Amino acid sequence: MIQPDPVLLANKVQREAARPDVSVALRASAGSGKTRVLIDRFVRLCVEGVHNDTHPRSILAITFTRKAATEIRERLLERARKLALADDAKRAAELADLFSGRDDPTPLPQEVDRAARLYEKLLEDTGGLQVGTIHSFCQRILARFATEAGMDPHARLVEDREDLLDETLDRLEVMMAADSALGELAGDVGATPAAIRKAMRDVFAQQVRVERWVRRAAARAGTEPKPRRDLVPALLAEVRAFLFPGDEVPENLQPADFMPDLAPAVEDFATQGLPGVAADLGAEVAERVAKGLAKLESLTLEARTATGESPETAIALARDILLTKGGTVRAYTLVRDDEIKAAMKEAVLDRAKPLLEVLRRLDLVALYRRNRAQLTLGLRALDILDGFKQRDRVLDFGDLEDMACILMGDRARALSLLFRLEDSIRHVMVDEYQDTNFNQQDILTPFVSEFLGGGGAESATPSTVFLVGDMKQSIYGFRGAEPAIFAGAIEEFRQ
Repeated sequence: MIQPDPVLLANKVQREAARPDVSVALRASAGSGKTRVLIDRFVRLCVEGVHNDTHPRSILAITFTRKAATEIRERLLERARKLALADDAKRAAELADLFSGRDDPTPLPQEVDRAARLYEKLLEDTGGLQVGTIHSFCQRILARFATEAGMDPHARLVEDREDLLDETLDRLEVMMAADSALGELAGDVGATPAAIRKAMRDVFAQQVRVERWVRRAAARAGTEPKPRRDLVPALLAEVRAFLFPGDEVPENLQPADFMPDLAPAVEDFATQGLPGVAADLGAEVAERVAKGLAKLESLTLEARTATGESPETAIALARDILLTKGGTVRAYTLVRDDEIKAAMKEAVLDRAKPLLEVLRRLDLVALYRRNRAQLTLGLRALDILDGFKQRDRVLDFGDLEDMACILMGDRARALSLLFRLEDSIRHVMVDEYQDTNFNQQDILTPFVSEFLGGGGAESATPSTVFLVGDMKQSIYGFRGAEPAIFAGAIEEFRQ
C-alpha cells in the first residue's frame, strides 16, 4: 500500500487552513508551520478575491506573548515587502503558489495589484495594525470604554507585581498575628510562615478561576463581588455541598464531628471484619499470611483501645490499620506470592468497607478545612492587594482581563461596543489557542459567535475566525489556561 507523502499532505492542510473564505480551527504541533499558515491567511485575506475590501486593520491577530506577536509582525511585513519588491511575473508566481489549494490558482490582475500594494498599506499605520497580545487588545477595548468598565483612566499597567504580592503577604501576616481566628485558620494551610506564604501564592496563581467563582457567587446572591471576604460563607457552602453531597454539615467542620462514626467502625472491624478476613482466605492461605494477620490484629487492637482518646490520636491509629503513612493501602503480608498478596488485600478491604468510608470522610474533612482556610485567607489577601493597587493607581494583566471580560459579558452591550470600535473587526485570528483562559474566551466569544453565525455578510468578503494551537503544548496553567477551551472550539467548528 502506497503511503501519502507527509510533506505533501502537510502542505495541503496548510493551504486549506489558509483559505480566507472559511473559518478554521487548526490543530498544529510545534514546528509544523502554524505561524506560516497564519501569515499566509493574513495575506490571502488582504489580497484574494474579485471584490476584496479587507483592510489589514480589520484583521485582529492575537497571541499570548510579546515575543510571538513581534515575530508575527516581522514575518508579515517581510512577506509583504518581498511581494512589493518582486516584478510582476515573480509576484504572480508567488501568489499562484499561495493559492495552490483553490480550483484555479492563477492570480487575477486585481489580486496581483493588491499584493503589490499590501506592504504600503501595512506601513500606512503600523500602530493601527491589530497584531498583538490578548492584553494589548484588552487595553485597546478599555481605552475606549474606560467609563463603562469602571476603570481609573489614570491607572498605569504594572507588568511585574512581585513587590505588591510580597507587601500583601506581609500585611496578611500582621493581620493573622493580631486576629486569633485568622491565626487559627493559618494552621490548616501550613505549619510554617513559608508554607503559608506558598499557599497564598497558589491563590494568586489561580486568581482567574477564583475571581470567576467569586463573581458567580455574587451574582447568585445578588450582591457585589467585592470585598471578596464577604462571599466566603457562600463559597464555603458550595465546597461543603460538593464534598458532602446530601449532608448538612457545619461550616466549622471538625474531625471530632465524625468520632461517633469512627469508634463503631473500628469495633466492627475488630470483632467481625478480622475473623471474616481469615475465613475469606481459607485455612491454608491464612496460615501462610499468619504474620500479616497478627500485625493487622495488633494495629486494630491498638486503635480499638484508643477510641476514647483525642480525635487526632484515634484517627491516626485507625488509619494505620488500613493505610501507610503515605496514604496508600497496606500490603498486609510479607509473602512474595502476588496472588496471595492480592487475595489478602481484597479480603481486608472488603471487610473494612465501613471503616474505609469513615476514613474517606475524615480525609474530606481535612480537605475542606484546608480549602476553608486557604479560601478565607486568600480572598482576604486579594482584597488587600486591591487596596495596594488603588493606592498606587496601578492595574495588572489580570485586571485588564477581568474588566474586559465583564464589559464583553453582556451580549447586547458587547455587540454595541464592537460597533463603536474605531476600526471594525471583520476577521479574528488567535495563535496558541490552547493557552486561552475562560476570561479570554469570554472576551473573544462575541466576535467568534458573530462571525460563525454569519456576521459581516454585508461585506464583499465574509467575516471569519481562525484558531490554531495544540492542546499538548499548553504551558500556562498557572495563569488559568484551559486546553479544554480549544477542544470545545474544535467541536463547535465541526458542528
